[in-house]
Amino acid sequence: MGGGTSIRKGKSFERTVANALTAAGITARRGLSQTRGGGCEEPDVVIDVFPDLHLECKHRKVITHRNALAQAAVDLQAREVKGLRILPVSVVKIHGEHRPTVGMWVKDAMALTQRWVDGSPQLFAPMHFLRLQLDPIQVFTWEDFLQILK
Repeated sequence: MGGGTSIRKGKSFERTVANALTAAGITARRGLSQTRGGGCEEPDVVIDVFPDLHLECKHRKVITHRNALAQAAVDLQAREVKGLRILPVSVVKIHGEHRPTVGMWVKDAMALTQRWVDGSPQLFAPMHFLRLQLDPIQVFTWEDFLQILK
């Protein structure tokens, strides 16, 4: 697939994710302040009520959540949000799959789900974790991820 086709497909998937979130009652839009090759001012999809989530969207034949989260880490180096601990989130759809899946580092998924359990309206408090050499990843179904955000 050529570069232009791949870029159009990526933008289309980002719009699909934003539209699906909005249809579920979570207002979202495609981040327009992006650059090719890493670094950005906005994530692929922006959820204004969750400025502490950095959504990295990938729609490919072969992709892992680990690779998408690594891309989010590169992007986050260029993004500053004062006072917030930004949680990278990968939204991955493999060609031929019906629904995307959502991946997060386990420590971040624990913070997200704890907020959901507590019903806390606050944004994520800054937290410090020891970084493991190989961090485990929690994968959610698309439906579970939407339920956590609601």
